[in-house]
Amino acid sequence: MYQLVIRTGPTTGKVFPLDMPEMIMGRDPAVQVSISSPEISRRHARIYLQGQYYVVEDMGSLNGTTVNGQRLAAPASLRPGDVIGLGDQVSLVFEAAGAAATVASPGRQVPPPPTTPPQQPQPAYVPPRPAPPPPPAYANQPPPTYSEPVAEGQKKKFPTALVIVLVAVLVLMCICVVVGFAIDSTMTPEEYCNMLPFWPWCP
Repeated sequence: MYQLVIRTGPTTGKVFPLDMPEMIMGRDPAVQVSISSPEISRRHARIYLQGQYYVVEDMGSLNGTTVNGQRLAAPASLRPGDVIGLGDQVSLVFEAAGAAATVASPGRQVPPPPTTPPQQPQPAYVPPRPAPPPPPAYANQPPPTYSEPVAEGQKKKFPTALVIVLVAVLVLMCICVVVGFAIDSTMTPEEYCNMLPFWPWCP
């Protein structure tokens, strides 16, 4: 629903609800928008609904009809805030029904920008904590044991008893050799064969 509000004229502030598909504006008391002014024709202009828009049209008046200061030569569609002039002394504001009277100036009114609520202050940025490093693969297992590498060419140690036996055998062999040389130098062949009859060269 829309309405017309007298902005300038004999009854400033008077409201005419647009509750009919077509309404006549003029000086005649029988019309729907009746305004008592000598410069307005009896049937000055009409306003009617066309589709979703209201349209205003001059009806051959003497002093003419304007929209936002532009004289009409053909019907013109209306938007909220438009100012309709009937002659030079009377003007009406086209607006939504129930709205406060619009203080319009010549020219099409631009609706005020929507108000936005004040923004809340943003909290200070806190960098995220770094994730802890993953536990090692053997965290729940016993630690591995490491054996010392054997040096290249390192030989295994012989048992001590074996070493002692080998040394003793070598000593005995040396003693036998020495004794043999001593005996060989003092005994005659006959004595040697008597002592060792199994010797190969004994008769």
